[in-house]
Amino acid sequence: MECCGRRGIAEEVKQSGSPLDVPRRVAFVTALDGELLHDHDDGTRAERQAAAANTPEVSCTCPQTFVVPILQRHAAAQPSVRLHSRTRLDGLAEHSPQAALNVGEAGENARRLSGIPTGPEVHTPGVDGEWLREKVRPPIRHGGFHRELETEGLALGYRYDDAPIVVADGTPVPATGVMTYTQTARPGARAPHVWLAEGRSSLEDFGRGFVLLRLDPTADTAARQAAAATRGAPLQTRDSNPAAARAAWAAYGAGLALVRPDGHVAWRGDAVPDDALARIDTLRGA
Repeated sequence: MECCGRRGIAEEVKQSGSPLDVPRRVAFVTALDGELLHDHDDGTRAERQAAAANTPEVSCTCPQTFVVPILQRHAAAQPSVRLHSRTRLDGLAEHSPQAALNVGEAGENARRLSGIPTGPEVHTPGVDGEWLREKVRPPIRHGGFHRELETEGLALGYRYDDAPIVVADGTPVPATGVMTYTQTARPGARAPHVWLAEGRSSLEDFGRGFVLLRLDPTADTAARQAAAATRGAPLQTRDSNPAAARAAWAAYGAGLALVRPDGHVAWRGDAVPDDALARIDTLRGA
């Protein structure tokens, strides 16, 4: 949904998706017409949005029959896009022949080769199947669901620590987790979501070039802008609403933060360094 927000179609997708007050339920079953193992209530979209701290857009259940036409209309409006309906990609060759040969593998064979024990499936009728169904219900009900599907740390916590295209600031490397995610503006990490103004997230400005967030209204950014212009690097400066500046400054840990087109922090600090041109060269991989 964050991608939809950057493209300006988030509201249309929401209007076509499940209503705000309808809960999203996840059912674990042995088959579509089989036995229910566990029914999980994930709350309504309004409840998830109210609890969201790391994103301006929570997930929205929208049927494919509704969301695909929205995406098609948006894509067709782009000058660089040509839509080819009823067209299939029959092949794609990479420089390395291995890419064309790796088409898939049998999971059952992998389990056998790994020595993973197999037994009656949960949909098997009779005593063996019922025993297994009773065995798998508690893990799903008491934590198994969360470990399986609540992976915010995995989705949002990817970082390229101390990579050559970011300027490290010497701060400790934060801990990582699969289920939980803690925002950090350490260079290499995903830029934190903060409200820069009423209804305007910092994430909405990313994705179309370099963005310099000025969270300290007194900071002078002229040297950074001049360096980017000299190198032909697209750079836009975005300011925070004075009422939100303190919270945004605290989230980013600095008065200035330069964010890459992929939404990851490339540099942060309280003042533009004297070697602004060299820093721009680093950020663009020169």
